[in-house]
Amino acid sequence: MSEKELEGIQEADTARGTECGTREKDSNWDCRSATRKKTCGTDSWWEERRICEKVVIAIGLAILGLGFFSLVILFTKLLWNKLMPEIFGISQISYWQTAGLMLLSCIFFSRLGGSDKNSGKERKRKRELKRSMEHAAQQGETDSE
Repeated sequence: MSEKELEGIQEADTARGTECGTREKDSNWDCRSATRKKTCGTDSWWEERRICEKVVIAIGLAILGLGFFSLVILFTKLLWNKLMPEIFGISQISYWQTAGLMLLSCIFFSRLGGSDKNSGKERKRKRELKRSMEHAAQQGETDSE
């Protein structure tokens, strides 16, 4: 990159209120070439995508998710219609009745409607307790030596 291009980038940075010096503190920013370095972080591949690519990925994932749930509903319907009439004498059900049954079972059994808000706090508390116990055990080992 030529000196003039670098000066132009620095002037644009100054106009935006960011200076090259502050960007140098960011380990992912290469000030000389005015580009982001490729990183191995978990979000780096997502940050490098343009908004239109992100929208296409989101739509694709939504379609895949709907397809997966449709197959699960279809499999459940086939299983129900094969087993339940023979075992219990219950009539067969349609696709939408199966979808409703699955939604109802999610609400009843996995607490979809009213999730336990303390579960995250409880996990965090247990994780911190485990760390403190491990730390105390390590301290005990070093003290005994």
